[in-house]
Amino acid sequence: MNSISFSDSNPEEYMAQENAKDWLSSATVHDHLRETLRMVKDMALLDIVPARLPVRLYPGGGVICLLDPAVLLRVTEHVGYGFNIVCGAKSDELLSDGQSCPVCSSFFASQAMYLRIRWLIPCQIYAATHGDDWRWFKNAEFSGMKWLDIDHNLLRKLIDCTYLDEGLRLVRQADWGWTMERDPKIRGWSERDLRWLRRNLPAPGIRLPTEATTTEAIKVAEANCHHSPERGRTAKVLGWFPKGTVLVPCHFASKKPCVYWKTLWTEKEFAEYGTERADRGNLAVRMGSAAIRSFDWDSDEMFREFVRINDWAQRAQQTFGSRGGNVWCRMMLPASQEHCWTLERDDGHGTVKQVGEFRAGDCLTTVSGAHPSGVLYRIRNAGSLPLVATKDVGLPEGVRLHKKPVRKVSVYNDTPGEIRLDLSKIDGLHDHPTDPGSLEGRCPVCKREGKDTSCDNLKIWPSGAFHCIRDCDTGEIFALAGLRRGWRRKSKKGTARGGATDGSSNDH
Repeated sequence: MNSISFSDSNPEEYMAQENAKDWLSSATVHDHLRETLRMVKDMALLDIVPARLPVRLYPGGGVICLLDPAVLLRVTEHVGYGFNIVCGAKSDELLSDGQSCPVCSSFFASQAMYLRIRWLIPCQIYAATHGDDWRWFKNAEFSGMKWLDIDHNLLRKLIDCTYLDEGLRLVRQADWGWTMERDPKIRGWSERDLRWLRRNLPAPGIRLPTEATTTEAIKVAEANCHHSPERGRTAKVLGWFPKGTVLVPCHFASKKPCVYWKTLWTEKEFAEYGTERADRGNLAVRMGSAAIRSFDWDSDEMFREFVRINDWAQRAQQTFGSRGGNVWCRMMLPASQEHCWTLERDDGHGTVKQVGEFRAGDCLTTVSGAHPSGVLYRIRNAGSLPLVATKDVGLPEGVRLHKKPVRKVSVYNDTPGEIRLDLSKIDGLHDHPTDPGSLEGRCPVCKREGKDTSCDNLKIWPSGAFHCIRDCDTGEIFALAGLRRGWRRKSKKGTARGGATDGSSNDH
């Protein structure tokens, strides 16, 4: 295979070759997409998530656009248990690598996971819904194309449509259906415009799974296919722990939670989730609730040594997965220490190796179900959680505690930047009580689910960054309340509103 030498490349010659191509031909566009998808596959090998994902419309959302129906990509995914695995064998030939799909090759995994088919079509967006009206983008006719995520319902409408070369008004209904109308304000592309748009068509923002992710998904799916839920298991596990303990349901044979648990998940939410649903998967305990902690050792040797030197650990609850084990206890700690600590061991020759974790808070520990390796979790001394002081805990020789480096979501650049959300779509918007210059309001995704009635889940920094404390997907937040190209507003004076941080007025 000939390698590309950038030192020998001639930019002018390359541009001339690109201009000479017949961009009105579908074959030329497919060759271009084939090259860009190679880059997507290389990014997937490095576990890099694409920066630009396809535009996805949710109920109540809509766009006015021009479509390029000659370019259509079919994406087939195996979905289930927290995984979305792209099936190259059943997707568009551009996504196929000529090999069989690992999930399809596994009979049990293919039965346990369902197939979801979606299509990606390039479009040039001129307007988007804004409340009960439409917001038109400035200079939209000079913008490039984006990829629009559509389903089979809209695809059928497009097949029967006789005015695809004109502007279309696409709106997603509350029942996830579609309405499609002709928009006379938008004229079709000229051949010159179409050549330019296709030549600059970006790579489809498809998240291709890594080999490790695919292998894990197959193991979890196969385990669930063989799994027969034990009725009443959740009630039994609840009896092992004191009042105030928060259980978090996870997918069976997986450590992936089925719910958002980090901030708003409490005993009440678990009770609403239901023990019958929780019986179907793994059960994890939120560390820190009811002052519950655990020492998680990665090897049997370190686990036995820890139990040997701590008398209380010998009678404490112990759980075992594929290797090592967990020792459970209750321990009163200040809030500043309630996080996950790394247990490191120095071998005396300058080599430091992680041998476990002290899970004191802000993390989960599985107590019942199956390990991703397929081994069922085992328990000893169930329900025995001694109250231990820090001075009563002895660590094996050479082992020390080390605080895990955690990226705080509140650490953002305070330099004023582009506000990417339409502030008029944020309910209950108000100044942040503890961070001058920032804003707080109701998260659009939480609102769709009937949550965040206190209007304080969403934080918007002066830099334009935003975050929901329930860890709602930022792409979904932007899809519901984002400002599209040509309508972003610039924060100029150090606050998310564009005002001064000292509380002075901006009126002149």
